[in-house]
Amino acid sequence: MKKFTSTVIALGLSLLTFGCGPVRNPDELHIAVSVDYPPFEYVADGKFVGFDIDLANAIGAALEKKVIFHDMSFNSILFALKSGDVDAAISTITATEERRKQFDFSVPYFREEICMVVHRLRSRNNAGDFSGLRVACQLGTTMEIWLKKHGGGGEIIAMDNSNQAIEALKSANVDAVVIDGFQAREFCKKNGYLQFYSLAQSEDGYALAFCRGSNLTIAVDEILLSMEEDGALEQLKEKWGIGGTR
Repeated sequence: MKKFTSTVIALGLSLLTFGCGPVRNPDELHIAVSVDYPPFEYVADGKFVGFDIDLANAIGAALEKKVIFHDMSFNSILFALKSGDVDAAISTITATEERRKQFDFSVPYFREEICMVVHRLRSRNNAGDFSGLRVACQLGTTMEIWLKKHGGGGEIIAMDNSNQAIEALKSANVDAVVIDGFQAREFCKKNGYLQFYSLAQSEDGYALAFCRGSNLTIAVDEILLSMEEDGALEQLKEKWGIGGTR
């Protein structure tokens, strides 16, 4: 990865804070995550692993900062960022127009498709027709936002994580789950009686989030653009089996 040398970035990162929250150790970068979303972030052998974890560590290395992760529920991440408990957040966070009103975001590092998972024996043939259906999704995610716009006629049931939503589908407590394409494929691969349909391409990509006015935003943008240019970002995608933009 190319080393960035912007004078503005060098000056900004020399400060003790990143534009929000209390004064912290200048050699540390505190990042909020929700480690329940493989292959982007999850726990294996007692350690945080995944694409987002590797990406955050690469960014920390480029900034010469030690990354300290703070695991929390996805629905709490932006609150922690807004209150200054962390410097940044990375957890497949979609940079929606509504979120941009309150937070700064990096350039997108990944775009995903939105899919619906159903039980083969209980499903309808008309994918995307939510009339009369109980549809589960993860609370606070792009999927919930998308459903509120396009899931007319259905009952939206927001759950803490995708695993809960899929378990609710398997036990017939819901009729469908709206989830991102990668997880839809993984859940259907593990459960042969489930199938998925592609509903739409995500309008906004996954990005790192920062509090408004954070001087981290410009620095991280330059790092991400450098990683894209020299192939480091694509190598991470290949490592975690997400194979580039869908």
